[in-house]
Amino acid sequence: MNQLGTLGYTIWDTEFGDHTGASDRASNAVLISGYLEANLGQLNILLNKDYGLATGTDVVSPVLKYEENAIFTQIYLKDFYQKQARNTLRNITSTTSAASTGMNWTELREGDSYIKRDIVSAGTKTETSRLFQVASKDAADVLRQMIYSYNMYGSIPTQVAGKDAIL
Repeated sequence: MNQLGTLGYTIWDTEFGDHTGASDRASNAVLISGYLEANLGQLNILLNKDYGLATGTDVVSPVLKYEENAIFTQIYLKDFYQKQARNTLRNITSTTSAASTGMNWTELREGDSYIKRDIVSAGTKTETSRLFQVASKDAADVLRQMIYSYNMYGSIPTQVAGKDAIL
């Protein structure tokens, strides 16, 4: 397995990990590693690096270290939460609502037994979307700080003058 596949499994296990079986875990990790492969350029831009994926072997060159993996994970989380917010808002206007399918009941009773169905309103979906937006913004803030620290501490001085100069 290549480095992006391993990172995909790590992200899934660490951040989500709610799979129902090995095949569910594998399919989600493959989706994440596909995202990582498609967004390797975004990592290059943010870190001022030149990571590449060798065709055929799918080996990342140069190898991503701990810091780059952490930043790449944060990029994925930011985009994942943003996508979830968009999907939630998109579902508000979907045509498969309870009223359009003829299922506009909330509770059925017969004797001592009853069935109660939760109705998800547009307001509930909007609030859920807002929470995903907040999570995305938080992830973006953490990402911004990580990139700043990475670039600040990984940079070399461009000029040495005064008492710091070697004579």
